[in-house]
Amino acid sequence: MAELGIPLPKEIPVMTLPGSVLFPQAVMPLYIFETRYRQMLNDVLINNRLFAVVGLDISQSTKSDQFEPPHDTGTVGIIRVCHKNQDGTSNLVLQGLIRIQVNRIVQENPYRIIDISPLESSHGVEEEELDRKMKKLSKLLLDKQEMGGKVAKEIMQQLLKVKEPEAFVDLAAYAFCSNPLIKQKILSTLSVTDRFEIYFEELETELKKLKLSKRYSLLDEEDISFN
Repeated sequence: MAELGIPLPKEIPVMTLPGSVLFPQAVMPLYIFETRYRQMLNDVLINNRLFAVVGLDISQSTKSDQFEPPHDTGTVGIIRVCHKNQDGTSNLVLQGLIRIQVNRIVQENPYRIIDISPLESSHGVEEEELDRKMKKLSKLLLDKQEMGGKVAKEIMQQLLKVKEPEAFVDLAAYAFCSNPLIKQKILSTLSVTDRFEIYFEELETELKKLKLSKRYSLLDEEDISFN
């Protein structure tokens, strides 16, 4: 975050949200209505406009007495736009800045604050190989779009303008991956190469399901026509 001129604090407020995964550079709209988060928002707006979003670790919620157990990995974001409503709620837009490791929970009241460490990605392969992976991911997403999968055309057009492999796979996962567990796995993976491979596997599985669904639909149409 040095390029933004914003120092990353060691301790930071956090929203622990079920099924939510924020990636660096991605933009997340949020509706703030809980009392604890209203106070958190007031505090961060007069400070540095930073807070973290960390997913709720459902696998631990039944094994631990801890309130809202967080995943080990999350993202610090900065508030880009905030609109306060007359009823005290707020609508805001948070842009992800950096992956972080959740070291420990510092406090719970009046809202949760966590101790964090920044996480750095590793590429692991030559730039040409990452370019090939970007092209493969683009093709898989376009195939999904053609087969009726949920791939918004406008967002896809914007994604294809992204030239940096790490940002490309992160933004693709954020926008088009519907499985929060896979999204969290991609977020928690520091190797950019491995992130591509995780998403390849997920998309290939989705494409197989779409093909089967389409095949069954055609068979049903044939049965109707014969009857």
